[in-house]
Amino acid sequence: VEAPKKVEVSADVTAMSVVNNYLKAIGGKEKAQSLKSLKSTFEMEAPGAPQPLKGEVLQLAPNKEKVTLKMGEMTVMQQSFDGTTLRANGQEITGDEVADKVAVKGLIPQAFYTENQIKLDGISQVNGKDAYKVKVNLGGKTITEYYDTKSGLIVQQEQSQTSPQGEMVVSTQYEDYKAVDGIMLPYKLTQHFGPQSMVSIITAYELNKGVSESDF
Repeated sequence: VEAPKKVEVSADVTAMSVVNNYLKAIGGKEKAQSLKSLKSTFEMEAPGAPQPLKGEVLQLAPNKEKVTLKMGEMTVMQQSFDGTTLRANGQEITGDEVADKVAVKGLIPQAFYTENQIKLDGISQVNGKDAYKVKVNLGGKTITEYYDTKSGLIVQQEQSQTSPQGEMVVSTQYEDYKAVDGIMLPYKLTQHFGPQSMVSIITAYELNKGVSESDF
């Protein structure tokens, strides 16, 4: 992915005003903070996969999450976090990845950002459109979020991940926003890592239903 080009930003725009504008664009901060559970199903085109994968993500506030990927009827990956323990395919994972998940404060994290953890870093181009670039300190690491200057919506997120080849920047692009029970959510996610990419198309969202403590 071509690195976004930085341009000047108006002096009256702050990181918090950008985040607040995003929350307003998706339906309001109060509505975002009150979201208790989120269930999403999707289809994914992955490199090397002979057929599209089908997946399900279960989320329960503030940070519980379970992700299941299937090829046909066969489960190819399952990862769950119960607020304390992170497991992937039944094996416990420790280290920074756990700290990252513990640091999440809600299903829409931006609704819980504080001024001291975010910093505005100019305006960059994402897919040919201007976007505010915001650095976010989350769980001891820094992620970068890009907010469209006109719509206010998040269009891209970047973070460094450790891979067998060393540190790698993984970017996720968010497109095709639609309203679901009064909250705007993206229906197309494209993840880029190195020369490869994966496209996920959301087939359904369920808000505040379909998820319980027993799922984790």
